Amino acid sequence: MIRFYAADSTFAWIEDGQVRYRSRNDIRTALQGMLAFKDVRITLDEPLIVALGPGAAALSATFDQALVDSAGGGVGLVGAMTIAAQHTPAGWKWATGHTSVRREPRPPQREPRRPT
Repeated sequence: MIRFYAADSTFAWIEDGQVRYRSRNDIRTALQGMLAFKDVRITLDEPLIVALGPGAAALSATFDQALVDSAGGGVGLVGAMTIAAQHTPAGWKWATGHTSVRREPRPPQREPRRPT
């Protein structure tokens, strides 16, 4: 997934009201931390994509994520994300984004939630 994130000095990713990642390398470190889980799943509901102009778009979607450890435990998260993307010679890159999750934790689902 790291290839989708911009390697730009202005990159920032916000989570739950605070800037959590300030570079693609910060994102890489966080993604590598997920390797400790036996199973990592994310399901996006129907995304809304809005063209902002030539070579620029905004994407928003709700998601359901499960992080399952080797003992079958873990955490499940439900939330929303927004992404500002720009088209570059290397393809579409996420220039900045935001993720927020519901406050109440829930157990991870064994099967991904099906769209209704």
